[in-house]
Amino acid sequence: MRLTKRQLKRIIREEYSRLKKRGLIKEMGMPMGDFSQEVDDYCEQIMEELSDGDLVSYAELASALEYLMPDFDEAMLGSAIDQCMQKGMIQAHAGSDGLGIFSISQDYMI
Repeated sequence: MRLTKRQLKRIIREEYSRLKKRGLIKEMGMPMGDFSQEVDDYCEQIMEELSDGDLVSYAELASALEYLMPDFDEAMLGSAIDQCMQKGMIQAHAGSDGLGIFSISQDYMI
């Protein structure tokens, strides 16, 4: 069975998230409260979804994160999108449905 790079990344993210939720992986960093950490987790997932440089609609982003994050919260996704945009990590454009279409900022492309 052949896997695309995107499929492999998704599998790794899913397993990493499961291990992290079970407490088997601890990350170093300054604790800033549960809300801030949760928004940062969403930002990290958003950046992963946009890492291929593709344009991703809000609906696609919400669907992908809902699949990856067992405790998905759409309000938290909105907060994370705002934070990512304020930090210049992502760019947003209006889609034909009136919702955002997102892409990674050129400064953050690898």
